[in-house]
Amino acid sequence: MVTKIFVTTNVGELLGVKRVLDKVVKPSELYRAVNECGDDVLVLLDFLYPYVREIEEAIKRQESRNRVLLIKLRAGAIARFVLSITRNPLHRLTEDRLAIGLYIPRSWCSAGYALSDNAVDIYIDVSRRDRIRLISARLPQYVASLLIEPFRVLRFGTVGFTGFLVNLLVLYTTRDLLAYYAGKELGTALATVLSFEVSLTWNFLLHEAWTFKDLGLPRHALIRVIRWIKYHVGSMGSMFTQVSVVTMLSGYMDYPLYLSLFIGVLLGLIVNYLLSRFFAWRK
Repeated sequence: MVTKIFVTTNVGELLGVKRVLDKVVKPSELYRAVNECGDDVLVLLDFLYPYVREIEEAIKRQESRNRVLLIKLRAGAIARFVLSITRNPLHRLTEDRLAIGLYIPRSWCSAGYALSDNAVDIYIDVSRRDRIRLISARLPQYVASLLIEPFRVLRFGTVGFTGFLVNLLVLYTTRDLLAYYAGKELGTALATVLSFEVSLTWNFLLHEAWTFKDLGLPRHALIRVIRWIKYHVGSMGSMFTQVSVVTMLSGYMDYPLYLSLFIGVLLGLIVNYLLSRFFAWRK
């Protein structure tokens, strides 16, 4: 009998794979979990669970089943280089930065040998998507989310563009009316605030219904109001980022305004997405 132990990664947390796996441990708990197991052990990164059957077939084809088998990705030079210089969740157990899993026979554990003694490498192929996930699993979660959820980022940017159009529309349709009653200066300021709030609420509703709908978050009225407030906070962080970048680049370093504005908007969008994903719509 082979006991399967899956190691948590930031990618697995983003994908929510834990709910379909039996035994999941943190990298810091892996060594103890392996020692406590009385059977043969297959250790694998959590998001690679669809490859369990393929790996088991590869293990059966080995002439010696009484040796530790290091499971590695069959990859090109660039992928191997990236994996070799980044942090491996299994490094503490395998002492190999390229390992994505390992098979440990019970006889090896009971003999007390080091796992790296005479280990045999076996290689498997994974999809291009999972290759990106393997690299992302070794990066901070905030960076990894941009790589493994590209379509969510695209949806987020699309919603942001429609919000810009709504902002522009509300500003132009309300400025003259408010200026008539409150004066040009105050009316323009009020119209700007109103257009910002309308566009922000517009964006929030689209994010609820489209961008982050698949996260399965609670949709009670009070919970949505709290998310709306958090989204406000995230938008303030985005605005602060944009203003700071433009001020620093064009105000102090004499960069062209169009260039500093482009960089500021891009960084502001990234900050807004990360705050939305991990603050407002955090699972």
